[in-house]
Amino acid sequence: MSRLQNCSISFLPLLCIISLALFFIGCNKPQGGGPVSTEGKLSLSVAGREETIPLEAMEIFLVGDESEIPETFAIRGKGVDLVGSFPEGVSVGYEEDWTKILNRSITIDARSNPGGDGETDSHITLQSGDAKVDYGSFVAEKLLGHNPNGAGSVLEGKITVHIKGKTVEGRFRVLAKTWG
Repeated sequence: MSRLQNCSISFLPLLCIISLALFFIGCNKPQGGGPVSTEGKLSLSVAGREETIPLEAMEIFLVGDESEIPETFAIRGKGVDLVGSFPEGVSVGYEEDWTKILNRSITIDARSNPGGDGETDSHITLQSGDAKVDYGSFVAEKLLGHNPNGAGSVLEGKITVHIKGKTVEGRFRVLAKTWG
């Protein structure tokens, strides 16, 4: 065996290790290659025009035993309050396992008591004024990454709300955080 062949065989395991390390580093990078933006927004198609409303956060209120009491949520922003509870058996829990809510339809209620601090009405302030949400749903389709500035992760997905007998659809991006 030539000296070159012997040398290349001994470097083969090292080359494999380096390749795997680079692969896993690349897989764990947030989409876009940089830090994940925590800037939230709700974009709705209303009467043929797009309205974008800034979102502050989705707060998820954890419970000790989700088999008895469901976790509740509030999606909040300037002029936005969307509240509800997760379906039976769905819980992100204290370990913040966001995959538990990915690609699941989550109901938005007209009124709920997220966090146990009193009833809150779901509403959205549109260009035409404040609108009470009769009901709706959202589906978190993507987990974009962890908040680089602290707690929570950024979720992105689609949303449907029913306002004054009309169906309004759109997309959202929000920093989801747990409390409890």
